[in-house]
Amino acid sequence: MLIRFLGADRTVTGSSHLLEVNGLRILLDCGMYQEGHREDARQQNSKVAPDPQSLNAVILSHGHLDHSGKLPVLMLAGYKGPIYCTSATHEVAQIILEDSAKIQEEDAAYLNRRAVDPKAPPINPLYRAIDVPAVLNAFTHVEYGQKTDLGNEVSFTFFDAGHILGSCYIWIEWIEVQDQTKTKRTLLFTGDIGRYDTPIPRRRRARATFSSPKARTAENRTGRSARSSRSFWSRFSSPSSTLRDC
Repeated sequence: MLIRFLGADRTVTGSSHLLEVNGLRILLDCGMYQEGHREDARQQNSKVAPDPQSLNAVILSHGHLDHSGKLPVLMLAGYKGPIYCTSATHEVAQIILEDSAKIQEEDAAYLNRRAVDPKAPPINPLYRAIDVPAVLNAFTHVEYGQKTDLGNEVSFTFFDAGHILGSCYIWIEWIEVQDQTKTKRTLLFTGDIGRYDTPIPRRRRARATFSSPKARTAENRTGRSARSSRSFWSRFSSPSSTLRDC
């Protein structure tokens, strides 16, 4: 198993992580980078996972722009596979992506009107409103607690993360074969973690009751405060041994 951090690495924006396991290439989130100078952010947001045509799946933790905002860029780069998410995440992401496309088109038009050099090439938006439906059509709904098989003995399950409507932890399981010995492996990708005791309306909740994962990955911008990710990891055995900065 190999994980590559393509975003949200020493920052908390642009979540995107490439998981390679049992011959599958799985992208966890595909978020927009939202920090720094305009041109720096544009360069970051023009990049997607290497060889997007060979990705087998995208799994979306929730609909916020910094987790879903580059999905149209990924589709334009050649990705044609499913984007797994909850039904509520689909609805949230649709609003956010359509709004993002409109803002980018308006920003590009404004910058082109204000161009200092009239001979300079026009600035194009990363994507337009007409590019969003392809993403929406690729959304494949998976509800909380529903185990989904990706093939090659790899599966995932969503659990309610309590961050926004539809947000989820992504619990990934696979069988690793080494020297003819099969070993079950697990990875927990938290996405964004919600605050405790903050109610979110929902029809049904799949409780996040799972054993201690082999590997865990999470963003953490408040690690030194009372609302630390360590309070989340404390529900597992020996959490401190696996807490590492990226």
